[in-house]
This record gives sequence, C-alpha cells and structure tokens, in this order.
Amino acid sequence: MANLDHVAKLRQGAAAWNEWRDQNPDIKPDLSGADLEGMQLQGINLQAANCLQADLIEANLEVANLEGANFVQANLKGANLRYANLKGADLGAAYCSGGNFEGANLFMADCVETNFEACNLQQSNLGGVDLYKANLRRANLKEADLREANVRRAELIEADLSNANLFRSDFLQSHLIETNLSYANLEGTNFLQANLIQANLTGANVLDANFNQANLRRANLTDTNFRLANSLGVDLRRATMPDGSVHSS
Repeated sequence: MANLDHVAKLRQGAAAWNEWRDQNPDIKPDLSGADLEGMQLQGINLQAANCLQADLIEANLEVANLEGANFVQANLKGANLRYANLKGADLGAAYCSGGNFEGANLFMADCVETNFEACNLQQSNLGGVDLYKANLRRANLKEADLREANVRRAELIEADLSNANLFRSDFLQSHLIETNLSYANLEGTNFLQANLIQANLTGANVLDANFNQANLRRANLTDTNFRLANSLGVDLRRATMPDGSVHSS
C-alpha cells in the first residue's frame, strides 16, 4: 500500500518532488499500488522507490532516474521511458507492452517474465539483464546492447535485433521464429535448442556461437561466418547458406 503523503508529493510535479528527495535523501518513496496513470514525470527521481504493482499506464518517465527501483508487477503499458536510467531496477513480471524504452539504461536489471511485447528498445543498454521467460514478441531491439544477457526461454517471435550486440548472451531454448538478427554480433552467443525457424541472420557475426540442436529451418544465413560456429545436431532444412545455396537436408 502506497504512502499517501508520498503520492501527494509526487502529484505536485517533478520539480517539487526532486527538491523534496534532495532534502530527504534517506527516505525511500513508497508508491506501491498507486494510480499514476498518464502522469507527466519527465526527469523524476525515483531511485530505489517502491513502485510494486503501481499503475503507470502511458505515464511519461522520459530521462527519469529509476535506478534500483521496484517495478515488480507494475503496469507500464504504453509508458514513455526514453533514455530513462533503470540500472539494476526490478521489473519482474511487469506489463510494459507498447512502451518506449529507446536509449534507456537497463544494465543488470531484473526482467524475469516481463512483458515487453511490441516495445521500442532501440539502442537501449540491456547488458547483463535477466530476461528469463520474458515476452519480447515484435519488440524493436535494433542496435541494442545485450552483452552477456540471460534471455533463456524467452519469446522473441518477429522481434527486430538487427545490428544488436548479443556478445556471449544466452538464448537457450528461446523462440526466435522470423526474428531479424541481420548484421548482429552473435559472437559466443548460446542458441542451444533455440527455435530460429525463418530467422534472418544475414551478415551476422556468429564466431563461436552455439547452435547445437537449434532449429534453423528456412533461416537466412547469407554472408555469415557460419562455419566458425558450433552446429552439432542443428536443423538446416531449406536454410539459405552463406554462399546463397539452399540446404536440402
């Protein structure tokens, strides 16, 4: 249950709130379960705040400081978090469908079972993020940084990861059907038992990537260095190979 005094202070606007936080650095705001739908909170300081199950539908949190904040099971549908700082934040099971996280810093954030469906995560920092069983269907992850992220058993169907950096990230048993991985850095990335049917890997760097037991049927591997990847037991039926030929069996 939210602290009503904290909610009232927040409703005075970002300037008043930030001044109050500067004057009271030891207070950890409690906004759990609060109705903050549609609020204009650009540049707000919610560092380490408790926003558990808060309603932030279509709220504006652009360039906000949300480092270490608790957004577990919060509703951030359609919210604007462009260039927000979410370093180390907990978004476990949060509903963020359609949200805008362009350029946001989610380094080492906890996003287990988070719903990012159709979100804009272009050029965001997702280094070391835990995205276990997250929903990233149709998400825009162009040029995003997912170095050493845990993306095990996640849903990335029709997501766009073109030119993204997936260095040593882990996609064990994830679903990447019709996913765009063109020109992405997949060096050392783990795709063990992943489903990449009709995925586009054109021009991707797959040096030392692990495709063991992965499903790459009808995938596009044009201009990749696939011979330098691990591919024991991979299914390449009807895949377009690096030289443009179509694998027959």
